[in-house]
Amino acid sequence: MIYINLKYLLLLFLVLYIVSCEKDNPIKTDNHKNLTDCPPPVDHGYGPKEPSYYENRQRISPKLDKLAFVLGESNLEILDLIKGTTQVIDIQSKLPSNVKFIAVYDPIWCPYDNNKLLVTCVTSTDTVGNGKNFIWGVNVYAFSLDGNEFANFTPKIFGKAGAINGINVLNWLHGSSPSNDTIHLSPGNLYIPQLDLLIKNAIKRNYISESPDGNYFFGHIFNPSNTYGEFTVNDFNFHFSDSISVLDHISWSPDSKKIAISVLPRDTTTNSMYMRNREIWIIDVEKLLMTKHAIALVKIINIRALFCKYAFSGLWAEYISNTSLAVTMHKDGDDFAPIWEITDDGKLVKQLTLKP
Repeated sequence: MIYINLKYLLLLFLVLYIVSCEKDNPIKTDNHKNLTDCPPPVDHGYGPKEPSYYENRQRISPKLDKLAFVLGESNLEILDLIKGTTQVIDIQSKLPSNVKFIAVYDPIWCPYDNNKLLVTCVTSTDTVGNGKNFIWGVNVYAFSLDGNEFANFTPKIFGKAGAINGINVLNWLHGSSPSNDTIHLSPGNLYIPQLDLLIKNAIKRNYISESPDGNYFFGHIFNPSNTYGEFTVNDFNFHFSDSISVLDHISWSPDSKKIAISVLPRDTTTNSMYMRNREIWIIDVEKLLMTKHAIALVKIINIRALFCKYAFSGLWAEYISNTSLAVTMHKDGDDFAPIWEITDDGKLVKQLTLKP
């Protein structure tokens, strides 16, 4: 009788082990599954047709009720996820008269104020005052949605026109306050605008994204033979079983337990029917740091296989809740690429934005 109990006990442990292994293994959408039901994008001689209107670079507010995004490169908009209304931000009206607005990208929400944003803008500035000699540059501005606040957060070391070689803002760091903001600039520099203090090499150069709770940093380690060969979370280095050609966006779930990265995998397939397009890879951070697997276990969301959609200019998958993402995608041939809500286990919820 004892022998039988032990036998069934061993059998139970075996079943639990198999289930556990299945959960620990990379959960992937089969890249061939259902692709024959979704034709590859039509090549017009110069590649697939890009949508004329492309919404991108979406970021969720700290209270998860507003989504900032860019239409093309010139329009900054705020979608109220509760009311369903959209506010268009007129950046030119906020700038000094000697500065011409050209483009906007990378909106970043203030960590302590749900009404405040940081944006990076391409501008043309008359530094002399004669209205003729405008100089191209990149500037960083912080402003409130109610219009009461506006400030130039560009380090003054770059001069009156801004950074003529560009500037890359990565994070508005936790611990910031109205009197002491800390802006994370690539690579590894910090800037405190209230003091005009630029602190070089203050953070590890490979860190690029801070978690919402401020406890984690995600980054990539440059490899000359593979730009996105190795990654890190809080100095635990890992890589993926598939190589990455383009990394568009990194987003943390609000509870800081998951990371969604929007990627274009490096694909050697020549048959367009089975060629991989942009995908979302979900990383369970707690499991990653607990198991310490050198090859990260990921869940892959293949939008072509699941929704017969594409994202020729990037998915920009942004967590808007602990289980759902705001994703830019479109049908092949569409003239507009709106933002959709999907779950992070690959279910379509609804379209969030309408054609302008």
